[in-house]
Amino acid sequence: MYRFPWTQVYTPGTWIEVTDSCDLSCPGCFRQQLEGHRPLELIKEEVQLCQKLTNCERIAIAGGEPLIYPDLTEVVAFIAEQGMKPVLMTNGESLSPEYARDLKAALLVV
Repeated sequence: MYRFPWTQVYTPGTWIEVTDSCDLSCPGCFRQQLEGHRPLELIKEEVQLCQKLTNCERIAIAGGEPLIYPDLTEVVAFIAEQGMKPVLMTNGESLSPEYARDLKAALLVV
């Protein structure tokens, strides 16, 4: 259960964007590719900062399309190691059964 009211030092969740690249070109999408894949170390710093500032329980991994981010499994595992629940916001186009098993093993919330 979430604690109400939410405060600056506690929110039920937040998100990080690991890439602004995507594998689709949807006509209504507002997202533009500006920087591509973000460095893994920067993502880890942002995860820790989110946890410190908001005490969040879960972090949504977004983008662009996070499934095409080369270090996604590491990001998922890192979030789980920090005691938070990693969730994924994806179009699913690049998800294979093997990739799904790897993400689940890294403790992605399904």
